[in-house]
Amino acid sequence: MADPKSHGSVMPLPKPPGHDARSPTAPQRPMQVSFPTHSPNKPRKKKPRRCCCSCCLWICVLLLVLILFLCLVGFAVFVYFRPTPPKFKVETLKFKQFSVESRSQQLYLTSNVQLFVEALNKNDRFGFSYDHLSALVFANDVSLGGASFPRFLQPRKNTTVMNFPASVMGSLVDNAEGKEMESKYKAKQLDLNVELRGNLRIIFRRWSSGKLEFQLWCEGVNQHKISMGMEPQCKVKLFGW
Repeated sequence: MADPKSHGSVMPLPKPPGHDARSPTAPQRPMQVSFPTHSPNKPRKKKPRRCCCSCCLWICVLLLVLILFLCLVGFAVFVYFRPTPPKFKVETLKFKQFSVESRSQQLYLTSNVQLFVEALNKNDRFGFSYDHLSALVFANDVSLGGASFPRFLQPRKNTTVMNFPASVMGSLVDNAEGKEMESKYKAKQLDLNVELRGNLRIIFRRWSSGKLEFQLWCEGVNQHKISMGMEPQCKVKLFGW
């Protein structure tokens, strides 16, 4: 007769090899890595400095363009007009009177000089307007007087001769200088210095430029040398040309 216990109980199955008899543990969760949280970036305001820099840059560019344009215009005008400053020279110098008198052991000079200065305008497109013209004549450091010339307009391709009658009456001079001048005058070796000053304007049709001051200085002016074709050395300073 069979054992009743053998029918009521079930024998456990053998465990497979390598099985861990320990109680199962709950699966481990992966470690969470925490990162520092940042507040969302606020929109940065545009600084006015960038705007100022861009404005300065554009202003510089515009100035460079304007300067370049003016240079091109000036070059075109120069090529078209080919301006030439006026030429001056002493044409004639005549003594109407020259004397040195001795009174009370002092010398007194009396002189009358006719000075003719030639102004030449070689330009074929514009003329010149002259005003405030005045001339002074010297013998060494002794003044022989001065004169002025009225305002006049010189057209293009024109030559104008200006007359400056310079004179002195009974001017006191140093004894040594007076005797030297009288001796050189009689020998036709008295050289004079001439200074001419004035203003001129450039005239083109109805357009007129501003005043330009000029100065003419001639040394060693002698009528005997001029008549022989020897022109005196003259220097012209034209301010603003």
